[in-house]
Amino acid sequence: MNTRNLQKCRIAGVACLAVLLVYLAAGCQTVSTSGQSNPAQTGETKPGAVTFYGIVNRGQVQAVRLPFAVQISAWLVREGEQVADQRALLQLDLEPLRQKYRDLERQRQKLRGTAEVLQAQADWTDQRIAAVQAALQVDLEPGLDSLERWYRATSRTRRSQYAAELRLFLGSLESLDLYGSLLTLTRDADQVEDLARPQLMRRQAELSRQLDEHRLESMHVRQLLLENQLDQQALDAELDPLTALLDGTWQTSLGRVDTKGRLLYSGGPVMVDTLPADRLTAFPADEPLMILAETAVHSLTIHVEEQLVPQVVPGAPVLISPLFDRTQAWTGVVAQVSAKADIINGETVVAVLVTTEADLPGAGYTVIAKVLPVNG
Repeated sequence: MNTRNLQKCRIAGVACLAVLLVYLAAGCQTVSTSGQSNPAQTGETKPGAVTFYGIVNRGQVQAVRLPFAVQISAWLVREGEQVADQRALLQLDLEPLRQKYRDLERQRQKLRGTAEVLQAQADWTDQRIAAVQAALQVDLEPGLDSLERWYRATSRTRRSQYAAELRLFLGSLESLDLYGSLLTLTRDADQVEDLARPQLMRRQAELSRQLDEHRLESMHVRQLLLENQLDQQALDAELDPLTALLDGTWQTSLGRVDTKGRLLYSGGPVMVDTLPADRLTAFPADEPLMILAETAVHSLTIHVEEQLVPQVVPGAPVLISPLFDRTQAWTGVVAQVSAKADIINGETVVAVLVTTEADLPGAGYTVIAKVLPVNG
């Protein structure tokens, strides 16, 4: 009887021990499940879904520039301030710009006066080239015949006729200065042609030399005209926007300057992202005066542990919610997975870009990003 009772007690003890082991195993499994790696992962997720912290990216930025050197008398916005359409960003000192305009206008008038002189010189040179070229084409024989006939003529009427022909010939040869000397070459008509021909040929050689000189002069004047035109174009490129600025008509895609010298922003809401660290008053042309950033941000970056990268592929849907307000949610998509890994806090991670059509909170804001399977 005692033996039976002892066996029953042993069996009951083994059963209790088995129940205790099952209970302990179930408790360990519960602790292991609740202590998995990502602290941001909450709630029940589908198999393959992974959750990460994400940082909202900076919105698209644009630099505010002016195409001329300016002096700023007042900054009318602060960093971080949101700016609406027609908001005044800064105040320009217009007096230096007016003085610059007067100086440039004087330079332009001087260049225009120089261009008129050069153009007149170029026109005269072109005329001389044309006249000399025509003179070099003149045949000497008709002129020599007229000269010989003048020497042989006995009547005054004939001599007047041949003298007129000779003057016409010498005019076409640009050699009227030879008229008197040719009529006093000799008393022997048979020697006239032999004595006159060398003089006319020397004159042709002189005309050839003049033609070369005129062509060189024309090239030089044309070069000066071209340089003058380029100087005027450069001056106009600087003067025209300055003229528009002073009369209140100058504007860009980012805004315009009114007649009081205030730079007025034009466009949708933006934020003043950056002002110059050193608030100088003078800025050279095209120097960034400030950086404006879009207030509507549509992307964020998550850093994925290297071993989880295969689960995060381009095109995968992403659920996005604020870190401290899980009642809000936006949908996005994995846009790009970086090909290069980084070391952050001693851990190898890969940067992943997530985009969304929703307007996310401001740059630097922390969100929760749950990447779902592509088929999910």
